Amino acid sequence: MATNSVYEPYNHSEIEYKWHNIWKENSDIAEKKYLDIWHELSLQGPQPYFLLSNNYSDFMTMDYGTDALRLCEMFTGRHEPDMKIDDGGIDGIDRYLQRIWRLVNEFNLKSAVGNAEQKTLSNKDIEDCLNLKESIITKTHGQIAKGRYHSLIAEYMDINNNLLKLNHGNKLSKDLLNTYLLLVFPVAPCIAAELFSIINGEDKDIMDCTDII
Repeated sequence: MATNSVYEPYNHSEIEYKWHNIWKENSDIAEKKYLDIWHELSLQGPQPYFLLSNNYSDFMTMDYGTDALRLCEMFTGRHEPDMKIDDGGIDGIDRYLQRIWRLVNEFNLKSAVGNAEQKTLSNKDIEDCLNLKESIITKTHGQIAKGRYHSLIAEYMDINNNLLKLNHGNKLSKDLLNTYLLLVFPVAPCIAAELFSIINGEDKDIMDCTDII
């Protein structure tokens, strides 16, 4: 998807159409894997992808996509059948998804063979990434255990900003980035699956690589 110094912009319609169809072809297996991850993280509240309620207007779904709408549900903490989503809240979530897209694609460009910015991480960089990985996993499980989904999404936004800084300093490991995508996957499956395939290859299924969380 990325070429030389540019990458394609985030297009939720194309990405969600692609992954909805991939999962639909093997719906029984995909749904079981997805729900296993959902329950492994002890998530409750808003419905996961395969059980997402039809609370949203076609206009909202077309403009923002199901990943953004689900995240907005979790961030606002409202899951009523007649729930209303304000434009300000959903716009903020959309900007967050744009930043995830930017983070992974910029990392992918830096990691490209022959890229002048490519750099081998030092032992200290690797150790720092491992420590941050453990911290991210611990904080995620802590917020989920307390049912603080607003805090969970806010935590993900903060993590994304920190990973952007690490990547700009050429100190971000692929392992740490994969961990972040795996943690985001249950609440924003389409963008997480797409970005995971960008840095790991189309033959890698994110739902088969969840042992690290």
